[in-house]
Amino acid sequence: MYAIDRDAVNQLVCDGYGTPTYMYINPSYAAAAPTADSLENPIPFDLEKAKELLAEAGYPDGVDVGEFIAAAGRNESYAIAIQAQLEAAGIRSTLVVQDYSVAGDRLVAQEYDLAMAYDCGNYDFNNFEQQCSSASVGIKNCVFDGPAGKFNDLSKKFDEWLKAGASTADEEERIAIYTELYNAFYDTHTLTPVITIPSCIAYNKDLNAVAVPTDYRVYDWSWNT
Repeated sequence: MYAIDRDAVNQLVCDGYGTPTYMYINPSYAAAAPTADSLENPIPFDLEKAKELLAEAGYPDGVDVGEFIAAAGRNESYAIAIQAQLEAAGIRSTLVVQDYSVAGDRLVAQEYDLAMAYDCGNYDFNNFEQQCSSASVGIKNCVFDGPAGKFNDLSKKFDEWLKAGASTADEEERIAIYTELYNAFYDTHTLTPVITIPSCIAYNKDLNAVAVPTDYRVYDWSWNT
């Protein structure tokens, strides 16, 4: 979405320590994940373009889109920043901050107009499958095979891509499959990646600790000699 300024969110919420991103999966965490340069249609921040598109859609004075839900705590700060950016473009919403259990249940039940979601950083294609496979029940933030029917054909393709990617041992072939899937998923603009948040961890100077980039905190530890 042209209205989202990822760099500004990073500065405002993370004091500049986060990493603005268009990617759902960290390529250094999942070997077959697409890289940023494989994204065909990234949408950079362009406030005037956002206003122009809104006017072309019939909303020259902006539009009210309903509730923007967020879980209290970490999600709230990001939601406040994103809500303000959308409003600057003319996309108005009412921020609703709720307990994590309530907001999470509303996400899964599809009871929202806009929502701020957070993942713990261990995102790979198993998690991706939970979000776009038609077989996933009770854990998706966005339903692609829903009653509106807008993405039903694409939902079938997601199933085919996921099956093909999981069934090949050829890493280059898997990357090609997942890159095609990834671009199709991104182009729906149903889930918009914004930022990879920083994880601040203190180490003993004598400890050789190599961390996998995930909040699961998987390490290869040894003492420096």
